[in-house]
Amino acid sequence: MTSQNDLLHEINDIVQSSVEAILGTSMYSSNKVNDWVQTILDTCLREFVALNRPCKYLLTSVLSQKNGAGFRSISSEFWDDRSDCSYVVHWENEHMHCIVTIYVIALDINGPILSGDGATAAGATAKQLSQAVERCSTVYLDDEKDQTEDTAGV
Repeated sequence: MTSQNDLLHEINDIVQSSVEAILGTSMYSSNKVNDWVQTILDTCLREFVALNRPCKYLLTSVLSQKNGAGFRSISSEFWDDRSDCSYVVHWENEHMHCIVTIYVIALDINGPILSGDGATAAGATAKQLSQAVERCSTVYLDDEKDQTEDTAGV
């Protein structure tokens, strides 16, 4: 069975190569942003589906001009941390930042897709559901700080 780290490594490689191929050294152009973002998301989604894993993928992306302004994005999820995950990829060139957030949700109601055993929410017992984790991912972009934080709690 594929580990979460293996899957996240594959996701990172797909997103990084897709964004690099689409944006490369381009200068920020507000007229092109919608097309760029749609192409990035469509390309990544097509490649994720080709991984042939029993899961759903949800993707969001933000493309902003690199001008020194701060940026913060926060998401919160309530799911089974053993079978579902999210991952944030930050890419930048001299002119812009691109952030792609990927949510991977297990389809297999008989167990997690990534590792270990247990049930997803559709087939979980009360005890298993109580082990679900609310996860908060925060992305900061500014001159002083460029990082991604993951926090988990019950």
